[in-house]
Amino acid sequence: MRKIILCFMALILVLLAACGEKTVSMKDRIEAGEDIHIGFSLETVSNPFFFAQTEYLRGAFDAVGVRLDYTVSEGDDLVMSEQISAFAASGAEMIICAPPHEDAVARALVEASDKGVSIVLMDRRPDYSDRLTGGGTYVDWYEAGREMAKMASAWVSEKYPNAGPGSIHAANFMSDQQDIYIAQNAGLAQALSEDPRIVVTYNSLAHTEDEGFEGVQSALIHDTQIKLFFCYQEPSALGVSKYITSNSDFDSSQYAAFTVGLRSAGRTAIENSKIESSILRGAIMYGVYSEKKQLSPSESVFIVARDILLGDAPSRSWWVPEDRWAVTGFGYNYLYDSPENDLLLTR
Repeated sequence: MRKIILCFMALILVLLAACGEKTVSMKDRIEAGEDIHIGFSLETVSNPFFFAQTEYLRGAFDAVGVRLDYTVSEGDDLVMSEQISAFAASGAEMIICAPPHEDAVARALVEASDKGVSIVLMDRRPDYSDRLTGGGTYVDWYEAGREMAKMASAWVSEKYPNAGPGSIHAANFMSDQQDIYIAQNAGLAQALSEDPRIVVTYNSLAHTEDEGFEGVQSALIHDTQIKLFFCYQEPSALGVSKYITSNSDFDSSQYAAFTVGLRSAGRTAIENSKIESSILRGAIMYGVYSEKKQLSPSESVFIVARDILLGDAPSRSWWVPEDRWAVTGFGYNYLYDSPENDLLLTR
């Protein structure tokens, strides 16, 4: 009996000790100097956008005491899956991921999430998102494509008010075959089907500024009547603009380029289009809104990931408990002066 009583008392002491333990928060762990690291899995850093984003995220997380390591897959879905699994095995608290093909890495992401790793997806919300712990940012890429087409239609109405069906020829420079660009292309095509004046006569891939510069030459050899260029990233749009404005054979006022995504070079180019030293007439801006300010994609990802990591996300206005995604809003810049345009350019 005495042994039973002693065992019972020991059990009570163990339970009391367990009840007295406090869960150490992520903030406390960081303040204590613990080495907290997160992984960033992306396709490449040869793209200027992703390189700049990677550098921004590394610096921003370093400032809050978190180490960010990154890996690149160079478009190989199997390699990306292996890199995600390696991050999870290394003890990463979080994995930020921008997969070219989200379904191809689904298993690796779900398995990492099942191990307790928070998953933050950039600009994607796959069908299996409810199986992930974490959250992410999301752009409606289909709608972004539609908005780009609407900008072009507005420019055509202003520049060529008497344009008839099929009279405005366009080149479509898709960035690559990632899921997001396929969706964007579908939105663009749907919106253009509602404007019989615009017909796409040339399709190609153009990712960088040099590819945009070279691509417009090929497009105009194919069809000398092209006046309109759809570019799925800012660098290629800048390359298109550079070629047209640097060639005295072209009247730049007769041409227009539109894109999705806007950084400082694009802002300058849109301003310069007002004096015809650029043909970049408009760009979709997307990012999470915070305190009435539209944040850049890099800022958006950092804020969402940081708040999820630190446990602050549930208190944020963008956090929807049943969704856990920061759905990004976007407006667009346009050539002509307007209060909206001035606001966007000064953000």
